[in-house]
Amino acid sequence: MFQSKFSFKGMVAVTALALALSAAASDASAAGGARASAARAAGRANGTVTRTTQRTRTDNGFTVHSTATNGKGQTATRDATVVRDREAGTATRSATWTNFEGGQGSSTSTRTRTDNGSVTETTVTRPNGETLERTATRVCDKSAKSCTTTIEHSHN
Repeated sequence: MFQSKFSFKGMVAVTALALALSAAASDASAAGGARASAARAAGRANGTVTRTTQRTRTDNGFTVHSTATNGKGQTATRDATVVRDREAGTATRSATWTNFEGGQGSSTSTRTRTDNGSVTETTVTRPNGETLERTATRVCDKSAKSCTTTIEHSHN
């Protein structure tokens, strides 16, 4: 006959404790989420941002123009162009933007397909002039149905 080292009362007590801790953690998480939402909304007058985006196809990709206006009446814009070269196995994305404070930035990203994945090289120039460079190398093993991505980045 099987004998348990745990009593029924002990199991009930452990279960009750686990439920109480779970409820407390859930309440704390919800409160944290509410605080984070309030903080984000405080950064935007009335917590409202209106965005309009227009995407236009081209022969070898597309262009996108976006405009966003916040509750303070400030406007931010972003223009991007994507060009695909199917023969070369590349896609290049160039973008420029102006943020709500008037700062301007740009980025260029080129993805090149390889025999077993892809390499994406990205350069971003922030409004303060800082340049970020990032290389993402994706290697896929089709037989294992898995891919590994290695990311290297630097700040200049």
